[in-house]
Amino acid sequence: GMSLEAADASVVLVAAQGAFGMAHEPPTAPTGAAASSITSSETSATCPPLSAREIAKAQRAAQLRLLETERQLSRQLKSALRSQGSENLSEEEGALLAAHPERAAQLRSAMQKTAARKEQQSANAAEVEEAEEILAEKVSRLAQMLREAKHAVVYTGAGIST
Repeated sequence: GMSLEAADASVVLVAAQGAFGMAHEPPTAPTGAAASSITSSETSATCPPLSAREIAKAQRAAQLRLLETERQLSRQLKSALRSQGSENLSEEEGALLAAHPERAAQLRSAMQKTAARKEQQSANAAEVEEAEEILAEKVSRLAQMLREAKHAVVYTGAGIST
């Protein structure tokens, strides 16, 4: 049959030509008597050598396509998880979640952590207004602590005047 190097070159050639938008029919491996009559020089003629640059570009293009496919899957799974939470899950979304349970669980966990973090940030950002009496009591206690202190250090920062 076709040598391993020739087969690898064919795969890279097809990937390279696909990455560069060239139309190409992938070479097929001959079978039977035809396979035994092919020499390595004939195999090289059907699969021209690619430069290291062309191979690297083809590999990078394949990696980018894979990353984009993974991003697209993540977006679809997140959408399905949001739909699941609102009880509007379509059959297609249900099938997608069933087909990728581990990835869906990871995304669900990440979405829950993000929601919890945003809720905490919102709670931290909320201004607190206390009743006059409580504020007066706290100010009196602070003044007493400052009077009794031998050394007082006050750290201030942005917003202290407001």
